[in-house]
Amino acid sequence: AGATTDVAAFDAYLRGRDLFDSQRDEASDRGALDYFGQAIQLDPGYATARAARARTLAVVANQYAQAEERQRLYVEAVAEAREAVRLAPDLADGHVALGYALFYGQLDAAAAAPHYATAERFGRGSPDVLGRFALFRARLRQFEPAEGAIAEAIQLDPLNPAVFKTQGLVRYARGDHAGAIAAAQRGLALSPQRATLHGDIGNALVQLDRLDEANDAFTQEKAGLLALPGQAIVAARRGDEAAAQAHFDALVRQYGDNGFYQQAQVLAQWRKPGEALDALDNAFAVKDSGLVTLLVDPYLDPLRGDPRFHALLQSIHFP
Repeated sequence: AGATTDVAAFDAYLRGRDLFDSQRDEASDRGALDYFGQAIQLDPGYATARAARARTLAVVANQYAQAEERQRLYVEAVAEAREAVRLAPDLADGHVALGYALFYGQLDAAAAAPHYATAERFGRGSPDVLGRFALFRARLRQFEPAEGAIAEAIQLDPLNPAVFKTQGLVRYARGDHAGAIAAAQRGLALSPQRATLHGDIGNALVQLDRLDEANDAFTQEKAGLLALPGQAIVAARRGDEAAAQAHFDALVRQYGDNGFYQQAQVLAQWRKPGEALDALDNAFAVKDSGLVTLLVDPYLDPLRGDPRFHALLQSIHFP
């Protein structure tokens, strides 16, 4: 389903996948977008390339774009994924791309759920699809199907760093912080240049109160939206208020409205619940995709009893 007979289109798709799967930085993701666009231009009916482009648009919006560009990219991602599903209704990649764009871009867990379920039904042989399905289930606190799916993905492709990245996030969501570190370290061993894994390790180390090691991990992290809030939280726990504020100020200055969710994480850990909830409201207003982790983010635990927090969960249609 969703394949092409155009060799040049297939070549462009493979080059895009190579860049996207490397997960190095913004340049590699935007370069992947160009290749997927070339593949679609060569074969407009190439549904797999459309699904890959939709997924990449959503990731670029999630990780790098400010509010205006972010919303444009997410709208385009939803449209591209819907076209992939129209062209190939049984294409698991199309459904998982649409589910991702609806969840991360429109913050609608209920709308995304049937597409993830369809993707899981048609994509049992794909470690990539299984990994995305696993992460969605984990963020809904549905840990048994999440862990089963990521175990299948690892069995299918034990040399794929992406599946170990996802396994780490699933374990972190469940509260298995030592297991999360082990999975992320396995991903780094397979792909030392991969972004976000040092940050994932740092977050798990914070939960274990291993602050020196956490700070070292955040220092090595290239993704500022992981490194800066982590460093601000670690500095505050060490009692270094000046350093904590400096890292927080850098987060605000460098990422603006793309960092409202991370601001909320820091403020919640600083025991400033009113300011943290204000930041979450701002995040929802600009459709900050960090909000997909609301149910399972331990940094937000100080807010869980507040009615404003529960209202936000309902707005995202968590089950």
